Amino acid sequence: MLLDPHATPPDEGGGKKQKGKTSKRVLKPAPTPSPSRLSELDIFSKVKKKHFQELVSHCEGLVLQRDTRLSTSIDEPQVLILLTGQICLCDDGEALRAAEKKRRKKELFKATEKTHALFGSGDVIWPSHIETSEALALITITECDAIQIPLAVFEKFLAGSSAFKSALRSRIENWLSVFDGLKNDSRRADIFDFYLKNGFSYSTRTKIRQLELCIDCDKCVEGCEERHGFSRLERFGPEVGLVNFSVSCRQCYDPRCLTECNFDAIARDPISKEIRIVMDRCTGCSVCARNCPNDSIFIHPLTEDIDKSLWEEQGKRAPKKTAVKCDRCAGYDDMACISACPTGSMIDIEPKDIFSLLESSPRPVMSEAPFESGVSEERERKSFAPFIYAIAAMVFGALFLEWLSREHFGNILWLKAYAEDLAPSTSGRRVVPYKGFGYALGVGGAICLASTLLYVFRKRMPRLFFWLGPTRMWYILHNALGGLAPGLLVLHASFHFNQWPALGVIAGLALVVTGWLGQYLSSRLPGQEYVHQRERDSMNGLLQEMSKDWGEHTRSVNLAEVMLTLERDKEARKAKEMSVIATLGRFIRDDFAQRRQLVRIRFGPLRSIRNRKLRAQMLRVYRDKLTLDRFERYHQRLAPIVNAWRKVHIFFAIGFVFVSFLHVAFILWDEFAS
Repeated sequence: MLLDPHATPPDEGGGKKQKGKTSKRVLKPAPTPSPSRLSELDIFSKVKKKHFQELVSHCEGLVLQRDTRLSTSIDEPQVLILLTGQICLCDDGEALRAAEKKRRKKELFKATEKTHALFGSGDVIWPSHIETSEALALITITECDAIQIPLAVFEKFLAGSSAFKSALRSRIENWLSVFDGLKNDSRRADIFDFYLKNGFSYSTRTKIRQLELCIDCDKCVEGCEERHGFSRLERFGPEVGLVNFSVSCRQCYDPRCLTECNFDAIARDPISKEIRIVMDRCTGCSVCARNCPNDSIFIHPLTEDIDKSLWEEQGKRAPKKTAVKCDRCAGYDDMACISACPTGSMIDIEPKDIFSLLESSPRPVMSEAPFESGVSEERERKSFAPFIYAIAAMVFGALFLEWLSREHFGNILWLKAYAEDLAPSTSGRRVVPYKGFGYALGVGGAICLASTLLYVFRKRMPRLFFWLGPTRMWYILHNALGGLAPGLLVLHASFHFNQWPALGVIAGLALVVTGWLGQYLSSRLPGQEYVHQRERDSMNGLLQEMSKDWGEHTRSVNLAEVMLTLERDKEARKAKEMSVIATLGRFIRDDFAQRRQLVRIRFGPLRSIRNRKLRAQMLRVYRDKLTLDRFERYHQRLAPIVNAWRKVHIFFAIGFVFVSFLHVAFILWDEFAS
């Protein structure tokens, strides 16, 4: 096993070393920012120099360390303007206060129950524009340079500078629109909370697996290990819907791993700007790994089979273990994990590209589309599947119209060949399977059928059939040709199923149905679970609000409260282990039961509510809730059903191939015998 021996001299930090003894690194305090740095912000670009100098004379520079709590209700009237760094607006609850007491590796903002907003460079933290009665806290995510201005001075400056006032109003309106949008949309709010708590706000790169493309072959990890000696990433990281964020270095712009290394063994490369481990200096003390907020630095033992020439050439004794991390294959023309992925599932991407960030701010807009529909590095690949499916459908449609014109009207539509089909055979049929157009349809169906096996070979034997290209492409062709082949064979038989080869046609039709249904279930399963959970959280929040409102307006009935009670007792009503047939039967039975229950509610308890709009809203919410309950109850059985459906699909595929093979063999035998 060989190690990647790249060693780069550090350009950050520094620590004095004594012979035979290592002194603890003493970090110099960050310099206090000068108030004149306000001129770097866009909102001050059009301010007159005289007004700006007057404002600066009353300002004070501040350096806010990570995990510093600020107060949303500032006792002294001060305005805070951020120059650099990030501050999070989050819930101030028991979880946050408990995290403050522990002060472990986990950042404070990650311990809070919910995050609501993000302040970045150029934002003004002014308590009057945070209009909420909830208990909130401001927590610094990264080290921040800020300028503090007395409120009275700031208001005077604001009144005297119309250009600054206009720029500030635009920025605050933008902030409030994002804040209100997240507050009123639980879907985007959940993604935003995930974005902050998993540290993507201060990440510059991340590797993701597109679950709709991943085939779990582990080639990404193997490729990384083959190149570097150790695997520098883990496949299974934080996951939302169809996107899994692999555990690998995200190249934070505010790296925690650099600050406490006493050996200068981790540094930012001055050329590539990648944070890298200097192997010949690392002692495996694991300080950097403990400080990494994303657990992206791994400590590996240096066993006997590992080449230690890197240390021996410098007259050093190799340590027992060393730290390794992803540096995006600095010094190479490609990234090993991405090049090794056979389907294009693994990609390296900037967080802003997947979380829909604004270009001028770290503040996210957040869209659920990438997590529900999938994300691809090359957008044109998204159109490949519909294009191939459309081609297959058009081919079948054109051949069906040609068959219809020949068989029933005795005319050639567009295919000039096989004119002998126009004369009826002894059976009265014009298109017969043993000659002409009908024979060609059979040959075409056989070719399509044989071509579907290429996907099976590419997936099951990747080392032998890697030259076929991406597995994803053959998966799409497998679906398209798998649907086209039985259709051609049906036309080949002219819809006559009175002989034994018709068993193959029937098996082919069953093959298409089971294949498409299984594909739909398996492709919807990863993202649908996330969508369902978001809808349930949103539904429960709406029920809470409605229950509170109804408690104030009616005492006779509070159906929302009854529904919340049923929600708490739902676990006791969940279906246990059921067979596929029992699951389908119970699903249909519950569907009729839901309809009866809605009728009873509509003409029962809801009649006592005089407000027609409230009555209609409650009925709609109750119907949606029953649908979600039913989906959640049977969601646990989706994966086993998909597995069972695959076995049925394979069974019909074997039957289809077997009967088709016998049919072709008999035809060839007859031709050879004659």
